[in-house]
Amino acid sequence: MFETIVLGLSLYTWHAPQHYDCSPCGLQNETPGVYVVADDYTVGYVRNSLGHPSWYAGRVFHAGVVDFTLGAITGYQYHQIAGECGGYPCMIKKGNTNAALRPLLTASYQFDFGGIKPRVALLGKALHVSVEHVFK
Repeated sequence: MFETIVLGLSLYTWHAPQHYDCSPCGLQNETPGVYVVADDYTVGYVRNSLGHPSWYAGRVFHAGVVDFTLGAITGYQYHQIAGECGGYPCMIKKGNTNAALRPLLTASYQFDFGGIKPRVALLGKALHVSVEHVFK
């Protein structure tokens, strides 16, 4: 049915330095998840950097050693959280869209050490690390 199936585990996301006035606004680096790529179509689940569940789907395009994934992802809608701003309690708006779906575009590189293959992806101002196993 499928020529190639890839099982991936999302592990960690490093974010470019953020400038927030309060700790609840910070982005999370631990972003566990799982995804499957079958014949260049991908679907997956990850706890995103906001700490929310995200489902995503997309198509993988290959350009030499770099892979690009174009798709859509959930879990980035605005919501309010209680926090402290300048020593005073406040409500903080966290998220980056009003939409249920957000466009997804990543550029990634897979290291080939045999067996389990690490992948590093650029997600905007963040670097995401995952590991993959390819089934043929």
